[in-house]
Amino acid sequence: MNHTLKASGLCLLAALAAQGCAKAGPEAADGGPRVVRAFVVKEEEHERSLESYGTITYKNNIELSAAVEGTVEYFQVKEGERVRAGQLLARLKNMQLALSRDRAAIELENAKTALSLAEARVKEADLSMEAKFIAIDKAKLDLEQKRKNLAEAERKLADQVALRDVGGVPDETIRDMQTQIDSLKVQIRMSEQDLESLMIGFRDKDLLAFGRAVPTDPEAKRRAFVEINTIMVRAELDAARARVRTSEMELESANLALGELEIRSPVAGVVGAKYYEVGERAKASEKVVTIMDTEVVYAIFPVREDDVGGIARGTAVSMSVDAAGGAVYAGVVDVVSPSADPSVGAFMVKAVVSRPDARVKPGMFARVTVLLGAKESQPTVPIRCLLNRREDKATVQTIVGGKIVLKEVTLGKEYGQNVGIVSGIAAGEVLVESPDPTLQEGSDVEIAR
Repeated sequence: MNHTLKASGLCLLAALAAQGCAKAGPEAADGGPRVVRAFVVKEEEHERSLESYGTITYKNNIELSAAVEGTVEYFQVKEGERVRAGQLLARLKNMQLALSRDRAAIELENAKTALSLAEARVKEADLSMEAKFIAIDKAKLDLEQKRKNLAEAERKLADQVALRDVGGVPDETIRDMQTQIDSLKVQIRMSEQDLESLMIGFRDKDLLAFGRAVPTDPEAKRRAFVEINTIMVRAELDAARARVRTSEMELESANLALGELEIRSPVAGVVGAKYYEVGERAKASEKVVTIMDTEVVYAIFPVREDDVGGIARGTAVSMSVDAAGGAVYAGVVDVVSPSADPSVGAFMVKAVVSRPDARVKPGMFARVTVLLGAKESQPTVPIRCLLNRREDKATVQTIVGGKIVLKEVTLGKEYGQNVGIVSGIAAGEVLVESPDPTLQEGSDVEIAR
């Protein structure tokens, strides 16, 4: 990992600090041991991680196309402009679809009117059935009364015949009564015929002819008669309802087609490209605008083959972007390349970072720290204890028996103002803080109290 620029700067700062401290530090007037400040190396635990550098790219580029053909009527967004989720980007115009929608709306109104008429007919038929039942009941009562009248007339005739036989009643009276009886019989036959006419459609055999069982319950039987006698108007009602449903679906379909003329952003993002201007005709299924989803970005970075084994999908990462003010964003590994990129000799890793701020843009440089989870223990020293820092190497001044011993150390990860030591020194060793470059190997020193 190349830390050349950073190391050079730190080396210069350390050298200047050391020189400043040397000038300010007490020196033995007689040329005796130099008084120095010291630091005892400690073993500290740190979360295992690795650092890399990569670039930012948007994870999703969403191509929005026109589902139906139309002329661009509205298109006021510009490339690079930020848009909200659901924001109207473009609206097309298609007169044929508009006419289809209007026709469907008119057809629906006609269907609703026909439905109202069919419902009225059914209500009328139900009332007619009620009147028919009343008429049948009245006809039955009338016939029953006429039969009673006939029986009474016949009884009276028999009494009068008996009186006539003893000379108490003239024959003319008998003839008149017989005429009345004959008239009653005619009336009864006519009433029977009227009742039979009224009963058409209300007989058991009529139910059987419609494939219905004959209910024993009078009310159920009455309902069955109503059903078979209003079957036509109820079928018309069902047809009218079906027509309304069909018309509603046609209108909904027309509205959906018109809705396809509006192109809205499905996500918050940035307009990457627009392919039409107002007045141009967009063909169906052709791209109209590209939206780059800024809610999620990829940090793409290389990982050495020695480290890639500890990384998998879901491994936590943190990302900082210098161009965004050094803000730090959390993310997770999404993709680990199955093979190394021969051009860089490393495996490329993609980490998903959600909801970065607007300052983070594609192509920016990113610093990525991969959090490997487990902790490791290693010697840790202040950066101010280092001399001659170059990439991952540096020199430290150790104090052994009151004398300076120079040691080269291999540096690990930095932790704020401290740095881990991979090799070169161990916990418990004593280092000179802010070392003076003029101190040589074997120089006598005394630790300040």
